[in-house]
Amino acid sequence: MGIDFLPYTDFFLRFFLTMLTLIILVRFIYYPRNGQPEMIFTLIIMGMVIFLVGTLLDKVNLGVGFAIGLFAIFGIIRFRTPPVEPKDLSYLFLVVGIAIINSLVDDETYDIFVALTVNIIVLPITYFAEIYTPKKHITREVMTYITEDLEIVNNKARLLEEIRKTTNINVFKVDVKKINASKRELTLWVYHKN
Repeated sequence: MGIDFLPYTDFFLRFFLTMLTLIILVRFIYYPRNGQPEMIFTLIIMGMVIFLVGTLLDKVNLGVGFAIGLFAIFGIIRFRTPPVEPKDLSYLFLVVGIAIINSLVDDETYDIFVALTVNIIVLPITYFAEIYTPKKHITREVMTYITEDLEIVNNKARLLEEIRKTTNINVFKVDVKKINASKRELTLWVYHKN
């Protein structure tokens, strides 16, 4: 009567791969440019827990409804927290994706290499996206503009020229967000390059 260690070896190999990828992603790609130490803990622990839950759901015969319910709990917790910046939310999504992919890999060697390849591809692409800064930045700002002639809204070229003269900024696009006719006031989205 011997113990088959292959499932345990596979589990710990996938767990190690997941944790190594998450640590590189969070500590060496996310943290140096975003500087939020509390997110290191959050992202790594969340990735680990999702990996463990995903592995359990893959190995135990549970209903689809139960599985969706578990992930709905994560969603409810997410919406009960303060708003998260889009970049932080992207990293959160990336951590969840890596954990789920690694947890659902089968015991076959081929699938382990597929998971390893996915993890290796994700890291440099994320690093490049993190360090990439476009040469030209476009800024979008809200501006309140008071005018005597509300018909200017119908003439985009004239409105654009008026905004350029008023602000001394090379504005290339203007969108009207709101019109307050009683105050003769326009709320505008103004786009310009830095």
